[in-house]
Amino acid sequence: VLPINFVTTQRPYTLRGYAYS
Repeated sequence: VLPINFVTTQRPYTLRGYAYS
């Protein structure tokens, strides 16, 4: 489980970020 910040920093995918979270 990765933090949304990490995902958003790598790629501007808000939906992806929440999904990973």
